[in-house]
Amino acid sequence: MKKLAILIVFVSAASLASAQEVELGLRAHPVFGWIKPSSDNMGSDGGLTGFSYGLMADFYISDRYTFGTGLEITSTGGKTREPDQEGNTVLSKYRLQYVEVPVTLRLKTDQNGPLVFYGLFGLEGGVNIKARADRTILDLANPDLKTDQSKLDVDDEISAFRLGLAIGGGAIYDLSGNTRLLGGITFNNGFTDVFEGGRKGTASYISLDIGVFF
Repeated sequence: MKKLAILIVFVSAASLASAQEVELGLRAHPVFGWIKPSSDNMGSDGGLTGFSYGLMADFYISDRYTFGTGLEITSTGGKTREPDQEGNTVLSKYRLQYVEVPVTLRLKTDQNGPLVFYGLFGLEGGVNIKARADRTILDLANPDLKTDQSKLDVDDEISAFRLGLAIGGGAIYDLSGNTRLLGGITFNNGFTDVFEGGRKGTASYISLDIGVFF
C-alpha cells in the first residue's frame, strides 16, 4: 500500500507539471462514515452521517484527463462496542473532523452533449482537528443500568493523521459558459490506524459528491 501511495504521488506530481489549464470549484455534500476495528475485543456498532465542504481544483493534462486536488473539511466517524476493565460494555459514538487534501486522477469520457462521465482514483490525506465521543456504559451485572457521557474530548485516543484510498465516479454537466455541475459518489477506504495506543482500526466513508466548477 505504501508503494501504491508513493506511485500515485509521483504520477500526480508529473501530471500537475504538464497541466495546461486549471478549473476551480466549490463542493458541499453528505458523507456516511464508519469505523472498522481490528482489535480482538472491539467491534463495529454502526455508522454515522457527516458532511464535507471545501475547494476543488482540476488541472487539465488533456481534454479527458485531469489531476485533482483541493482543500476540504470533512466530518465523519462511526460507532464501536468494547468491554472495559470491569467487563462492562462500552458503546462509543465517535465524531471526527479532518482537514483533507485529495490527490486524484479523474478520467473522463468523450463529451456527449452537455454531459461528461468520469471515473476517479487516488489518495486523500487528512489531519484530525476535532475528536468527540458520546459514550454509553452498560453495567455487567445489570445491562438495563447504563451511564451516558456526552461530547467527551477524545483527541488523545485518535491518530493525528489519516490516509485513505479514494475511488469513485459520476458526471459533470455544462450549465452555461464556464459553469459546470458535478455529481457523483466516492468510496474513501481508510488504511491507516484511526486510534492511538493499543487499539487498532480504520475509518472509512462514502461521499455523495456535489460541486460546481466556475
